[in-house]
Amino acid sequence: MSFDDYWGDDVTYIPSCKKCGDEEDVSDPGGENLWCAHCVHDIDSNGDCATIDCSTCDDESSSNSGIKVQFVDPGDGIGTHPGIELNGFIFLMTSNQKRRGVPGYIEISAGEGGLNQTSFLDLNRRFKIDSCTIQFDLEYLSTEVMDEIYPELNRLHSDILIDNPSNDVDDVWNNPYGDDY
Repeated sequence: MSFDDYWGDDVTYIPSCKKCGDEEDVSDPGGENLWCAHCVHDIDSNGDCATIDCSTCDDESSSNSGIKVQFVDPGDGIGTHPGIELNGFIFLMTSNQKRRGVPGYIEISAGEGGLNQTSFLDLNRRFKIDSCTIQFDLEYLSTEVMDEIYPELNRLHSDILIDNPSNDVDDVWNNPYGDDY
């Protein structure tokens, strides 16, 4: 029995949406593109967004913080966890719901930074990036989430001295040529 005998001749490849990294919400409504119900946009056969003026993708790209969610292994038998890197340190996330409302933990909702489930960023404990193995990167966190992270991070680790990149001013406003541009 061949592959086609088992599955039939009408086998259609469904790619993962590159925005959310999932294929479960991708369907083929017929036509040129596929549809990702999770991200609410059309995707092409490679999983890239094919929606013109996509509010899902455009909103994130215009307000990302420049800080990516990464899957890292800090060693010491801890195992692989999602986390973020800030100024040479890694901060890990946990999905333990008991962290809600506990100082030092910031809730990161599912979908934010490419996460599949709601997580809690542990800003209490940090790991030097040199001791960690970075497995792979996901997506950028939004500036809104980074605006929540920075005050808590500065409270807990004032020695890190990180400027919030979500407050950076566009270089065009610092144009040395005056108003003639």
